[in-house]
Amino acid sequence: MRAFVAATLLLVGCSESSPARVDTRRELLKGLGEQVFLPNYVEFEEDAAAIEATVAALCEDPTEETLAAVRDAWWASRAPWKRNETVAFGPYEPPDAFGSSIDFWPCRPDSVTVVLDGTEPIDSSLLGAAAKGLPPIEYLLYEPDVDVVAESASGSRRCEYLATLSGALASDATGIRRAWDPAEGDFLGELVNAGRGSSEYDSIEMALGDVINRLVYDVEAARNAKLGAPLGNRTEGVPQPGVAESQFSGRSLEDVRDTVRGVEQVCFGADVEDAQSLARYLKGIKRGDLVSALEVAFAASHDALDAIPEPLATAIVEDPASVQAAIDAIGEIQRLIQADVINAMGLMLTFTDADGD
Repeated sequence: MRAFVAATLLLVGCSESSPARVDTRRELLKGLGEQVFLPNYVEFEEDAAAIEATVAALCEDPTEETLAAVRDAWWASRAPWKRNETVAFGPYEPPDAFGSSIDFWPCRPDSVTVVLDGTEPIDSSLLGAAAKGLPPIEYLLYEPDVDVVAESASGSRRCEYLATLSGALASDATGIRRAWDPAEGDFLGELVNAGRGSSEYDSIEMALGDVINRLVYDVEAARNAKLGAPLGNRTEGVPQPGVAESQFSGRSLEDVRDTVRGVEQVCFGADVEDAQSLARYLKGIKRGDLVSALEVAFAASHDALDAIPEPLATAIVEDPASVQAAIDAIGEIQRLIQADVINAMGLMLTFTDADGD
């Protein structure tokens, strides 16, 4: 995946730069950070710790039950991580680079096999991005034509690798949570205090730009990279199951759903009292019509994704029309945010479809 380049949105018109409007935008970012972004990272941190604990249990007593527990923990961790692709900037990118350390996808089995077949002690600090994080853990838990239970005896190379990866993942999950936490690294404060002391952002518009442009990027990535590329839209219609997310576990479609849910959380807020959201902001500027349109678009996208037969690797061959229908449905979310919402907010979009390639 090409790294997302943070883009700047510019205000249009004097009224947009009024103190009241700036304060409203600041409240929006603060609310999203406290109610959506940080809670997602807290949940992910808890799930990553569960992966580490269940890996230890598997390697101590390899059974179908202990393997299932690790797989369940891995599966659960994907949800908050994918939802928070909406903030794949700041600590997610270099120099911290938590994103590539945690989720360099699609999985490169050859990179995992090199480590698995090696003889030197496994040091996570020496592993490249393709050999660590969630995708390699998935491969080690779901490797095709391998009896994972039998290969997970205490002292086995697979267990050494799983223990190293799960420990590093737990550490990275804590690291990115701390980087956002106002009590620690406070990247959230960099967003909220944009233009009044932030070292990252010269204006609230630049901070809001990272968030809004990322919404467009995420829905485009869901359509183009997560569904379109496996379908064969980049290869003249030849299906490419090997470029799908979470292909070995069969979680590819759920990953897409979670990505869309993450965008939806920003648009409609978390399930909390006094939730901040893009919809709340739009209603405040008398654009409830766009809120209604977004509601319809998200509902249609969820229905279209649910209509794709599992797993995605099968659907792209046996029912490609259902996959294309979901791509088209999600495209309406992209169109609404990319054109209508940004125009209504008096903002300038700098994302282009090519950025999602």
